[in-house]
Amino acid sequence: MKRQPLTLLDLLVIIAIIALFTAVLIPARATVRQNAYRMVCGSNLSAIGRAMLSYSNDNQQQYPRAGWPNSTWATNIAVRRNYIHDHWMWGHPDNIQSYDKVQGLLLEDNLIVNAVQCYMMEESEDTIYRGNTIIGASAYMIILGHGNTFNTTFENNTLLGGGWGVVAHSADGYSYQDNIIVMGHPVLAQAERLGKLLAEAGFSLISGGYGGTMEAASRGARQAGGCATGVTLDLFTPPLAPNPWLTEDERVTDFFPRLRRLTSVDGFVVLQGGIGTLTEATLAWTLLQTGQISPRPFIFVGAVWRRLFDAFRSETLMTEADFSPFGRVFTNSFYAIIGMF
Repeated sequence: MKRQPLTLLDLLVIIAIIALFTAVLIPARATVRQNAYRMVCGSNLSAIGRAMLSYSNDNQQQYPRAGWPNSTWATNIAVRRNYIHDHWMWGHPDNIQSYDKVQGLLLEDNLIVNAVQCYMMEESEDTIYRGNTIIGASAYMIILGHGNTFNTTFENNTLLGGGWGVVAHSADGYSYQDNIIVMGHPVLAQAERLGKLLAEAGFSLISGGYGGTMEAASRGARQAGGCATGVTLDLFTPPLAPNPWLTEDERVTDFFPRLRRLTSVDGFVVLQGGIGTLTEATLAWTLLQTGQISPRPFIFVGAVWRRLFDAFRSETLMTEADFSPFGRVFTNSFYAIIGMF
């Protein structure tokens, strides 16, 4: 019997069967490979953990460090393509910490998630931090420069959701470029947008110069081509670094000249903040109320301030006369704020 040649329909059926088997087998093979990688990784981590515990037991509960005082530097270290997360659960605030004589450290293409601070560096030199994704720090995402830190390059990273802000630094030779930043707390996003709109309207921004809403507003102003001045303090030991978005850092010796400088402006915009924000706002309020400074816009952004002022009325000895000498405005409309200046 003569065999019939394959028709186009036969070829299509064969190709479909092969594609079906491939679709079934390739994910299964990938799953097996992934499980194998997990087993190897778990075994390596277990061995590292046993070695660390053994070292600790032999050294008065101290763990290995990159270098000891008067020792040579630990050099040319690369940390690549790791998933680093949740160190706060083990009682330490930093997912990655480099300190005590580290030189030539490269951190590249890592995913770093969920710590109080995702990365903290001190006494380090020639560090490159490139291509990392950093998500969900409850304080600063990055702290560069607790101690002697030199020549740090921070580029092409993606930062999502820092509680206090993005970077605090006091490093020398610091380069920060081409990073993608998405503020996490809605108040920070609000502050960034406000800084941008103020700069676009031709205003210069002045703030306390540190992190949180001060950093976010400064960043917004700089992105819009505006000026951002910070009034920072020579009071702290070690020094508290200003945020990296300032065009000018005015250093003062203590809180009193700082407060005088922050109240010598054309208007006040108060965002949600902490005890420092309350101190500055109440001082400005007192200066306006007593006529020590001329009337000017005094704006509180957010419903939280309305509730606070309602509490002042109902729970303190203040009267309406305390509220009358100036035009307080509670608003969430940034365009309305800019129109008041």
